[in-house]
Amino acid sequence: MNAPWADVHETHIGAVFLVGGRAYKLKKPADLGFLDFTARETRERVCHREVELNRSPPRPPDGQAVRWSPCTARHRKRQPRTG
Repeated sequence: MNAPWADVHETHIGAVFLVGGRAYKLKKPADLGFLDFTARETRERVCHREVELNRSPPRPPDGQAVRWSPCTARHRKRQPRTG
């Protein structure tokens, strides 16, 4: 069975839209106390920083870098099949 052509994954601070072979990530205008994304400029700055981090070389396992699709369009990573 093939993966669906489009899918959405939502969290408390954002949403990832998987469309074909691309992933689009958005930050929600949320204020959770420990972070405040209510200002558009803040969300944009955080997105640019996330893209910058995702383009840097992977860190060693002890650095525990999390690599996720950036806020801008990017090729979709294949997910392992389950079941």
